[in-house]
Amino acid sequence: MKPGMAVTIRVRPLDCQSVLDVAAQLGMPADSAFSQLVSTALQSLLETARQQRLLPEPNPFDFAERMAPYWKGKNTAKKVRTLAATEAVGSEASAVALARPRAEFRAPAKQVLPATAVEPAPAAVELVADPDAVERAQNVLTILILKKEMHEDDPEANEWTQEDQQKWDRNYAIVYPAG
Repeated sequence: MKPGMAVTIRVRPLDCQSVLDVAAQLGMPADSAFSQLVSTALQSLLETARQQRLLPEPNPFDFAERMAPYWKGKNTAKKVRTLAATEAVGSEASAVALARPRAEFRAPAKQVLPATAVEPAPAAVELVADPDAVERAQNVLTILILKKEMHEDDPEANEWTQEDQQKWDRNYAIVYPAG
């Protein structure tokens, strides 16, 4: 298990594109997992802000105290063991700051699709979901998020099955119909 916290976030469409820009600027492989791209972009932007003194340099020994309110009792013993091992080694991991000043940054050229590309489908009618169905789907997603985090913490002890992924996809579509 890596030090830090595994989190689930929703990234806005504009921010998704900016993540791709940062990843391209850092030279990350195009076939990287998007979650890895988001994580690396966040690390890089935070490091850039620290180097420009927009954010203070955090004290690695304050991590446990500052993060305690967010642990909420899940896998706390394992997190404490990981934290103790990390603090014993020291905080040597670092992110790469963006090298070019903002004025020099150029977004990658837009990809132009050939004329034979499929035309976009007409706008669909917006369906309003039953509030009870949305609440049930949110409850299922909450349970699945916990299961997925447990799987990420210890894949051998906690299995994430194809059925779990199908439930995730189905309920995610109900809670977040726009994707």
